[in-house]
Amino acid sequence: EKVPIIRSLLGCLSVLLRAQEAAVWNVSSTLQILDSILTFIIFSKPKIRKAAQYGIAVIVKNSKITPNALGHIAKHCIRLVESVTTGGVTTTLHVLTLLKEIMHKFPKNEMKECCESVLKVMTMKNILLTSCGMQALHGMLENRPAPNCLPAHRNARLISALYNYQPPSDDIQPMQAWLVTMQQAYINLARTDISLCMANIVKLFRQLTELYHGQRPDIMTAVTYCLQAIMTECVAPAAHAKPKFNQPISEIACILEDLLTHKVGTALPHILHLLSAFFKECGEHCAELLTPCLKSVAELRDNTEFTYKSELENTVGSAIRTMGPQIVIDTVPFKITPGDRQFKRSWLLPVFKDNIKNATLKCFVDRFLPLAAVCRNEGDRLKKVNDQIGAVSYDLLQSQIWALLPSFSAHPTDISTSFGSLAKTLGGLLNSRKDLRLIILSTLRKLITHSLETDNKGDIATMGKYAKNYLPILFNIYMTKVTGSDEEGARLATLETIKVYLKISEKVLTKELFDRALEKVQNKESEEFIKENVMDLLKALLPYQQDQDIAKLYNEVIAKIKETDNHKEQKKYYRLLEEILIADSESCVQFLNANIDQINELVLGSLNKSATNSKGARLRCLFELLKRTENPISLLDTVLPEAILCVKDINNRCRETAFQILGHIAKNVDYKDYINILIAGLAGNPTMTSCSLLALAAIVYYIKDSLDPVIEEQLLYNVGLLAVCNTREIASTALSFIKVYLSTFSREKVFKYLPQLIKVLSNMAEDCKRHSRTKTRDILARLVRWFGGESLLKLVPNKDETLRTRIRNLAKIQIRHQKKRESDRQSKATTDISTFTIGNKQKSIEEILNESDSDLPLDDDEVEENERPKKKNKQKTWIAENADEIVDFTDIRASHKITGTKPGSNLAIPTLKKAKPKSDFKTAPDGRLIIMDDKAQDMEEDDDDDDIDFSNRKKKKKKQVIPGFEDSDDDYEPSDDDVLTKTTAAGLGLKRALSVSTLNSSTNTNKYRAGGTGIHRPIKKAVNKKEKRKKGGGNFPVNTGAEYKAIKAKGDIKRKGKPDPYAYLPLRRDALNKRKRMKNMAQVKNILKAAKTGANIGRKFKMKKK
Repeated sequence: EKVPIIRSLLGCLSVLLRAQEAAVWNVSSTLQILDSILTFIIFSKPKIRKAAQYGIAVIVKNSKITPNALGHIAKHCIRLVESVTTGGVTTTLHVLTLLKEIMHKFPKNEMKECCESVLKVMTMKNILLTSCGMQALHGMLENRPAPNCLPAHRNARLISALYNYQPPSDDIQPMQAWLVTMQQAYINLARTDISLCMANIVKLFRQLTELYHGQRPDIMTAVTYCLQAIMTECVAPAAHAKPKFNQPISEIACILEDLLTHKVGTALPHILHLLSAFFKECGEHCAELLTPCLKSVAELRDNTEFTYKSELENTVGSAIRTMGPQIVIDTVPFKITPGDRQFKRSWLLPVFKDNIKNATLKCFVDRFLPLAAVCRNEGDRLKKVNDQIGAVSYDLLQSQIWALLPSFSAHPTDISTSFGSLAKTLGGLLNSRKDLRLIILSTLRKLITHSLETDNKGDIATMGKYAKNYLPILFNIYMTKVTGSDEEGARLATLETIKVYLKISEKVLTKELFDRALEKVQNKESEEFIKENVMDLLKALLPYQQDQDIAKLYNEVIAKIKETDNHKEQKKYYRLLEEILIADSESCVQFLNANIDQINELVLGSLNKSATNSKGARLRCLFELLKRTENPISLLDTVLPEAILCVKDINNRCRETAFQILGHIAKNVDYKDYINILIAGLAGNPTMTSCSLLALAAIVYYIKDSLDPVIEEQLLYNVGLLAVCNTREIASTALSFIKVYLSTFSREKVFKYLPQLIKVLSNMAEDCKRHSRTKTRDILARLVRWFGGESLLKLVPNKDETLRTRIRNLAKIQIRHQKKRESDRQSKATTDISTFTIGNKQKSIEEILNESDSDLPLDDDEVEENERPKKKNKQKTWIAENADEIVDFTDIRASHKITGTKPGSNLAIPTLKKAKPKSDFKTAPDGRLIIMDDKAQDMEEDDDDDDIDFSNRKKKKKKQVIPGFEDSDDDYEPSDDDVLTKTTAAGLGLKRALSVSTLNSSTNTNKYRAGGTGIHRPIKKAVNKKEKRKKGGGNFPVNTGAEYKAIKAKGDIKRKGKPDPYAYLPLRRDALNKRKRMKNMAQVKNILKAAKTGANIGRKFKMKKK
């Protein structure tokens, strides 16, 4: 009963000490209070002990405690740790737990003494002491002690001492704890002295990579994470100063390269992952040191039987990203020669395409362009000799090489110096090679975009210099008629490239192109196809023209909107006008400011002449005009009705624009000025009513915070009236309004109108209910989730049984989903990922040390020990030794022989080897079992010519074949005494009926008798002609359990000489149907329930007889 009081007092004292100034800590009374807390850090009661330890940890971390007081705490802890020699193991464990949190704050001398004490304790050959000691050192290193507390040379000495405490390679948990401790030690050393760290790091790589030969998955994963972290934190900073640390980096590369030449088996993915991290961290600065390693990796991939292809390609991709494609292609050449069709290095092409970054165009011109030329020439040569297969192979390889060009163009560094050598080639290929057109267009766009993003004047000038060459070619390609979707895609890509190229083109060139295009539009003899495409080009050229040219286009072309009867042409005019309205160039803005009234008049007055397909472009023009006007109310009478009618348009972009207009109006105009217009639309035809409801829903969504309660209630009342009408369109839209309302407002506000909502859903017409059942379900699901099924059922009329049933079902589904989410949350919290993946976060040392060994394979001796009752779960310890080498416990490295895992247990193979049980059945030559009845088995045992030796088999009671189950179709020697159970094939198709084989009859009419392996193995049993005539021909499935069915009574009855009948569920394919899962579960429950009921009745009847 004193535990809560003591805990509270300890908490008060810790808070009091935290609040003290630094000067107070030098007073002896303060240390006395501190001693009173320290007394309880090893207390036997866990709650009191944890409270005291927490108080000390908080004081050390978050107070103005002085070094003298910290030294006082350290000496107290050291004294308690060393008490282990007098038998205080538990005390030492408690103190080590505390040291994990506070050790990094100790002064220099006290930290040294504390580390020595911990290391001394770890030599006691006690698994728990070793684990807790490692945990304390890991906590100290992870918290990054100050350099003046843990100098670099002392950190290095600690690393050297930890090598003596390396656990055996087959002891998983201690090895994982040791690895993470060494990881933190090296990272902390690199933070203080990178030179000293690199001097010791090669030893770590050499020692840890040896663990890969053990083939233990958990150990390999821990080693990979450890070395990867060290590469990132230690090797990467050293790589920046490459001349100084070339030697250790080169030795690390040699160690990893040697691993590739050895047979490391399942450790190869880990090694490739390490190499990928190595290339990532050091490839940019130490590329020349890594090329031998890269060459060895590529040679592995040349083997067609290599397994880990994706891991290896990821490693090569990492090298390409950091070292650059030029070094990689020089180290790993493609080896493409005329006449050779092996293409062993063709796997490099997609790897290059995905990983090229910050490359140079010169690399493509020097290394890849000649290869593409070789492939092209060889393909042409093979076409001439009519070798189509070879020609297609080389053409495909050539296309893959050219596909690398966009990757080179993404972020090039030499546009101004190297594009000139490539420009003429690309221009010629644009005209002559349709198959490469998309690649070249993408290249041009990426080069221009990169130049604009980096604002490199030289690159922009270089690309702009070739605009006079490329733009006419692009214009001609876009103006050419095409056939097929592929060429149409190239046309659209050409238009996008034109738009991008115009950004860096000279104004003189754009003016010239604009004048030519305008002449073609005004030429009445031009074809309609030419006119439409030229207007697309005019739209692209428009932002780069002077206001006089824009006015000329407007007056001579766009002003014809009212006059034209060509719907496509009218749509183009609206799009030209839209471009003028949205363009942000200075000339367009000047033209708009001067002609805004004229444009307003043109757009607002052309409603009667506008075509249906122009609706979207016209609406966008209205939206732009609405945003530019100072008095939006003046345009409401024209814009709002048109926007309302477009909220149900078939075009998605048109609908989005309509809702944007409604949102703009809601934010800039008082809703009381136009709400009546929307409500008036509810009295129109079904289409108008439906559109008005959707518009009202949008307005309510935007003005939810300022909506008047009176208007809100009026809207809900009108929506309720419309929902119960007989028109499907109106009722469905009314439900959409209700869905928006539920999503917009809080559940407290919805609860006020809940009875009205339920009444509306109940009173809907049956036809509308059926048509809008999905929306109704969504509404009910939200209401059930908010208010519960019982609350809703009270509001539903008793006569509406359908709605009540739906609510009950939704409530069940909600409960089921809630339970599933809870179980998923729990399973997610308890799931432990032990497999190696790149993105996994490594385990903390607490998780490693708290893991259980319950998943490890057990030997027979351990099983027997586990079967005995245990008084206490005690940690087991083994000594790994043999008759020739006895462990010397006075040696400091004796801890290598003390293991928590039983020696000899192989964890590399996850499957547990078990002795094969002796079978009562014979085995056929192809591995199938021979199951026969008693008579046939007796005859077989007497046969001297039997191929299978059963002489050493023990005599056992022969098992009776379960009646009602037919023998397998794959029996090696079918019995003549098998009984064909009668059944019916009614309702089954011929294919399904013939898919299940029947048993042999006593007469075999077939001359050929199946037997052996492969296609000669017996699959179907022969049926005599008499049975075929009786059955109607064909083979039929067996109705298992039919012989137990009673003739008069219900259920099954016992048969003489046969086992008791039993309830069962047949394993049918339809049981996997997700939609029938609940039905199948109900069947299982019913069977179990019936079995329990029958058992209870039988028990009561038996008791009555007694």
